[in-house]
Amino acid sequence: MVARRRTPVAGPLAVEGESTGDGRMLEAGSLVWDGVMPIPIVWDSEDGDHSGSVLGAIESITRRSNGVIWGDGYLEDSDVPEFQALVDRACEVLEQGAVGVSLRLDSEEVEIRVKRELIEVAAVQEANIDPPELESDEDGERIVVARFAADDVLYVTTSGRVRHLAIVDTAAICMVDGERFGVVAASGELRIATGAIAASALAGDWSGREWMFANPQFGDFTLDVRLRYDPERSLWSCPTTVTDDGHVFGHITPQGICLRGRPDKCVNPPDGDLEGFMRGRAPAAGGLRTGVICVAGGHCQTGIGVLEATQFYDNTGHAVADVRIGPDRYGIWFAGMIRPGATKEQIYTLEASDVSGHWEYPLQGTRSRATLVGLPAVNIGGFPKGYLTYQEYAGGLAASASVVGEGCGSWSQELTDDDVGTRLARMEFALGEMYAAHLRAQE
Repeated sequence: MVARRRTPVAGPLAVEGESTGDGRMLEAGSLVWDGVMPIPIVWDSEDGDHSGSVLGAIESITRRSNGVIWGDGYLEDSDVPEFQALVDRACEVLEQGAVGVSLRLDSEEVEIRVKRELIEVAAVQEANIDPPELESDEDGERIVVARFAADDVLYVTTSGRVRHLAIVDTAAICMVDGERFGVVAASGELRIATGAIAASALAGDWSGREWMFANPQFGDFTLDVRLRYDPERSLWSCPTTVTDDGHVFGHITPQGICLRGRPDKCVNPPDGDLEGFMRGRAPAAGGLRTGVICVAGGHCQTGIGVLEATQFYDNTGHAVADVRIGPDRYGIWFAGMIRPGATKEQIYTLEASDVSGHWEYPLQGTRSRATLVGLPAVNIGGFPKGYLTYQEYAGGLAASASVVGEGCGSWSQELTDDDVGTRLARMEFALGEMYAAHLRAQE
């Protein structure tokens, strides 16, 4: 098969948690796309709706911390002239910003939410209460009997599966934080977005990236595909993640975990000072204080004091990302941006590693609070993160519950007592986590 040229495209596909101008809203965390990727990109050049020809595909979708659903994909050249003409024209209109995009969903669950005052007005009319004096228009020939705004009634998608992306004439969203869906240009191994973001980057202006440093707002583990499960400790967390646009996020440590390698006692992460770690101000963070993730230097020896440990992580050549940090219900999160100039090898190392927190006590032998002084990327962190997806976790739970019997009430001869004990332990962990999620939902 002859390889055809592909034109990369990327940008915001939708925004969760914000109503559109036509009275629709995607609830935060409502969209799912596991098991259906890649999804086709379709376009009907005449009608500009959700019908038309398949011109390419969205290969990856990510949920950003500001509610933006971001997609990366391509438009593919065709040997058929009429299809190639569509691809060329699609590239033109996307670069011009003359069109937008719209997601098609299935398996939707939708709520219709009406403003309370409309319901109250309807109740008054039903009770045959005399209406107040009616307002007339400018000519005085007509009276105003009702007013209606687009957001008076919202059609809220609470759950939906992404199936395709259509290029449309009138999109529910057109631009988010200065970015719109469009063609990106290839430059070596990096892809540089065209439009406002590319121009600002070339000028050394890092505005528009403040969202990368915000709390990732990890949601329920059954919906948030970023979270992973640790079956040994029955904990959910997000391992180090780097997206195509340089957004880096994850957990420094899960909540309520014991330090690995200490079988004699459970050593938890210190309830210490996180603010002291953020002593810099990366230009892209919009004036907020930031700290640095380092690669190549390894983990400094602990117990040497704040000053010595800080000096160990001072080498800017080891810096790969600027981040902010903070606590959430799963542990201590970090979020930020890959540093300009970071090499492919450094980024690869970061993605393949665990981020480990280094705490030191300012005054040894006192009850002073521990300070986070460094975030090195290491091969094996002391506080391990989860590694099973929710699908793998759910499949393991189902497997744990299905023990094949040879006749009524008997165990399969293929299972040992240790096997049974392990599966029962996994069920106990899983059920405990499910019950905890239930309690959180009642709060």
